[in-house]
Amino acid sequence: MKTTAIATSAISNRMAFRMGSRWSISKGNSELLLDEIDRILLRLQDRADRQSAVIVCLCTGATLPDGCSPMPRDPNPATGMPLADNFLTMVEAAIHLNAAVHDGAIIVSRSTTADDYRIAGWSYRLHPLGVHVPAVANRGSAFNSCLAMSCAPGVDRVYLASKTELFSFRQGGITQF
Repeated sequence: MKTTAIATSAISNRMAFRMGSRWSISKGNSELLLDEIDRILLRLQDRADRQSAVIVCLCTGATLPDGCSPMPRDPNPATGMPLADNFLTMVEAAIHLNAAVHDGAIIVSRSTTADDYRIAGWSYRLHPLGVHVPAVANRGSAFNSCLAMSCAPGVDRVYLASKTELFSFRQGGITQF
């Protein structure tokens, strides 16, 4: 795992994570630990359909963060399932049901930090406005959208899984696995 530290607060947290400490993204009783979420999402690189990138946005709040716009799909895959070990199977089933699902981000949300993350939507456009984004070299629209979205209020983390790489974005910090 390679870490690029951009946000100061992300540096110490990520260093603790890299050194094996199990710090969590929340303080609730039903929290998923960050390394468990990373483990689940690392499986996205094992997808049978590796032609396109997958973006997963984790967020907390009564409503979705500003800058998340649904792209209606028909048929639209089911939502409400918890983020769990079978996430890759759910992604593959959603893409099998409607191949256009891969065009947008998967939103995985919870109302409060005491709640479990659940799939809230399959095909969202991420376009946060008014966020301060650290200056980095342009790596493409998906990468830059993930970085910007990670700085938006209510966003816990954003993941980008391409054919060969997995990135995690948190408050402007970037981790490459």
